[in-house]
Amino acid sequence: EKDLLPSEVILFGRSLGSGPTVELASRAQVGGVILQSAFTSCIRVAYDVKHTAFDAFSNLSKIHKVTAPVFLIHGTDDDIVEIRHAHELFRFCRNPHRPYWVEGAYHNNIESGWAAEYCQKLQEFVWGLSPRWKPRIDDTRVYVM
Repeated sequence: EKDLLPSEVILFGRSLGSGPTVELASRAQVGGVILQSAFTSCIRVAYDVKHTAFDAFSNLSKIHKVTAPVFLIHGTDDDIVEIRHAHELFRFCRNPHRPYWVEGAYHNNIESGWAAEYCQKLQEFVWGLSPRWKPRIDDTRVYVM
């Protein structure tokens, strides 16, 4: 549909995509934000540092500006972006949704290894944002996620 209100937009960022997602959500009002396998900053993925002079995407310094509900998804055994990044982001969210820590999941297998539960958690988050997004029994439209 065209002419969507900002409150009808949900941003989704996975891994490196979490950087532009947090950047946009920190500048514009949106309906919700989903961050999967997100990092605190690009530099902190590679190096254990607190502050840097330059960082392409510093999600940690911007997440507190996001006013929309934020749903974090992260694998507990992520070997690329450790789950501590997600824990730290969650701690600084203004409007955090109950996170989905996927026990035993790595960086690239959440959707394939936990498909049913993953879809259910996404559905719960989206439907919880607005009653109008929850399909009615008599609704015959097809929804693509």
